[in-house]
Amino acid sequence: MSAGELLHRLTEQAGLRHLQRDALRLRRQRYDHQQYRFCTSLQPLLPALPLASPSVEADQLLTGNWPALGYPWQFIDSPRLWLQAPDSDREWPNQAFQKINYREDNPFGDARVAWEPARLQQLFAIAREAQRQPAPVQGRLLQLFADTFDSWISQNPPYQGVHYVSAMECALRLIAVCHAFDLLRGLAGGHRQSIQQLPGMVHAHARLISQRLSLYSSAGNHTIAEAAGLVYAGTLFPEFDESKSWLKVGTELISREADRQILADGGGIEQAFWYHLFVVDLCGLCRLLLDHYDFKVPGSLSSATDRGVAFLNQIATSAKTVPRTGDADDGHALSADLMLSWQPDRAGDSHRCDHRLSLNIFSESGYSLIKLHQQSSGSADNTVKVLFDHGPLGMPPNAGHGHADALSVQLSIGGSALLIDPGTGSYNSGHSGLPPTGNEHSWRHYFRSTAAHNTVNIGGEDQTRQLGNFLWSQNFNAQLVEQHRDQQQIALLACHDGYQRHGVRHWRGICLTIAGQLLIWDQLQGSLAGPARLHWHLGGRVEQTSAGWRLEANGFGLEIRATGGEARLYSANATSPLGWRSPGYGELQAGQTLIVEQADTDTPEWITETSCFGPEAVPDRQIPFDYSGWIRTWKQTISTFSAPHC
Repeated sequence: MSAGELLHRLTEQAGLRHLQRDALRLRRQRYDHQQYRFCTSLQPLLPALPLASPSVEADQLLTGNWPALGYPWQFIDSPRLWLQAPDSDREWPNQAFQKINYREDNPFGDARVAWEPARLQQLFAIAREAQRQPAPVQGRLLQLFADTFDSWISQNPPYQGVHYVSAMECALRLIAVCHAFDLLRGLAGGHRQSIQQLPGMVHAHARLISQRLSLYSSAGNHTIAEAAGLVYAGTLFPEFDESKSWLKVGTELISREADRQILADGGGIEQAFWYHLFVVDLCGLCRLLLDHYDFKVPGSLSSATDRGVAFLNQIATSAKTVPRTGDADDGHALSADLMLSWQPDRAGDSHRCDHRLSLNIFSESGYSLIKLHQQSSGSADNTVKVLFDHGPLGMPPNAGHGHADALSVQLSIGGSALLIDPGTGSYNSGHSGLPPTGNEHSWRHYFRSTAAHNTVNIGGEDQTRQLGNFLWSQNFNAQLVEQHRDQQQIALLACHDGYQRHGVRHWRGICLTIAGQLLIWDQLQGSLAGPARLHWHLGGRVEQTSAGWRLEANGFGLEIRATGGEARLYSANATSPLGWRSPGYGELQAGQTLIVEQADTDTPEWITETSCFGPEAVPDRQIPFDYSGWIRTWKQTISTFSAPHC
């Protein structure tokens, strides 16, 4: 730990003691809401946002149902509602937040699940719906809005309880309630009284955030959210003495961190695509807010946001199609309906193209994206996407949200994922509600592991050793070594040295042709000390054929032939994590995993051939594809490769 970080942490601890001494005063303090323009204006004070159609219907909102990630949660009139753990039905302690054990060994539940409804983002959804509904329904929604907000305020006095543990959660809550109240201007309802409590909430939240910023080795997506919270508080509530400081610190911090965390190619430093969307959305919200108030938008913030948006629109068409690379907790900057980072016109280009191949190499983040744009009628999207990971483990020094997935490949057709990343599971397997894994490791351990990705695992070990739920023993090196592209095919060769401790380097070559045929070739360079297994995690329905396996989802699919060892298809069961996937945080879904194992060759080698098919999109998969030339070329490259690390 550097001297600067040590000083920061000592200062933070002193600040926490001051906050706790100040807590009683803040609870007793009365704020005259009439003195705050945000509470009295009849006109919206926040910029309009691009939003998709509401994803939650009025009927569901009116019942108070707001899922806590993979767990049910419902607003009810209960004095202990916000202490209840949705995943365990136990109660979180009602005490000073810094005394609460919220880590994996806690006896209460998964804090991330408890925090989801406490972000109060459901208030934004309720407010949107209230704008759309006729008077009787609107009145019920406005009363639910007021009851939910008032309940949270009364049960969560400043700095008491689990919902103050995370400064990021406080920032997201602050942003959500400000946007929610802003939507209701001009409407008559219970919220008109509730807004009287908003200045006190904003003041207490912003004070805590400013004292608990995630800096130095802790800097990551949390830092972006915390900075955004300060930007909102400082901009919307200039009447507070600290507002200018909040705005200055927040703007400088989010600009600096956006430029660091959103890499030059637009990818994310954390190697976790869902968190990257979260970061880019927060940056976009702050850019809009600063511009709306005629504040100077730092160039670094604006350009970083543009880079991130461009990257996201290359790899996906919406939040629903973002690959599950790295950790994903399914949280949002404000709303699942926010379209700030999506450009439908750009994303829709794929189905208006004739057959053609394209390649985007994201050198800094370490991904290559091959697309086969296939001719189709109407608005159908038949694009084949192959995502090849040849980047680092995650953000230095700890790579907390990264997975051991070097050289993994994901493939989708028309948005249907076929070669998949199984996902995240949950961060606290002890309270996840998931069944036992059938071995000594937790679900958290499995979903981070090399075995849970479409790559090669040696001796049952990961590419680097896991240390707890978010740390790794060391980073590995991975790099793209060779590329070739022409009108008929795109070929790539990459390697990683995660198994260098065993004297082994893993090489992978891939080639996608205009006919929709994908070759994936793997070789381990060095002496193999234990069994090596090639994993393919499969989406959709799987059936065995005379040549291999047929995989299909939503009318699209792959025919797969894998050679190089003993092949076995594992279906999800209670004795092993293999075959299971996690489509959402805290969720498990049965699936299948194909494993091809080699045990005793000097230079293990695998060849996986696939052919894409689908409605209207089937290039003639019977066109012969002679891949022997590519394998000879790749082997020649490997024989002359002299870099000490991949």
